[in-house]
Amino acid sequence: PPDDTARVLEARKRPVALLRGARRIVASEAAAGRLDAQAHLALIDQLFRLNTQIGVCERLMASPVPPTITRHTSRVLLTWLASVPLGLVCMDLGMPVVVVATLATSYVMVGIDQIGVELEQPFQLLPMNSLSAALMRDVVDERYHGARCIL
Repeated sequence: PPDDTARVLEARKRPVALLRGARRIVASEAAAGRLDAQAHLALIDQLFRLNTQIGVCERLMASPVPPTITRHTSRVLLTWLASVPLGLVCMDLGMPVVVVATLATSYVMVGIDQIGVELEQPFQLLPMNSLSAALMRDVVDERYHGARCIL
């Protein structure tokens, strides 16, 4: 229905809004007698598990990557890049070839490292207070918007 679509699109967290709607549908089907008690409980359990997994995913997305991991990989990369010219000089290549090959290799490897850093943490690091505030808002939303849908 258009009302439900608008409600989901306006929701701060769409997956939670979708779950709320699914709970409402399950409750109305059970109240109308089109769903036996065992199926009703099984569906409610599955929706609860799905809600738990959504919470886990949100926590993973909000958790910062420890800075020691990034520092360690950067240091290992810099050490390796410092040894590249030594290996190329031992191959009896001319100095211009060594310089160009070292610069090209460094450019590519540092670029890959930067892409890795951005993939590790695509979002701003959230302090735990922000995460707690978001969880509190979810509880309030669920309590005041979700409760009337279930009953």
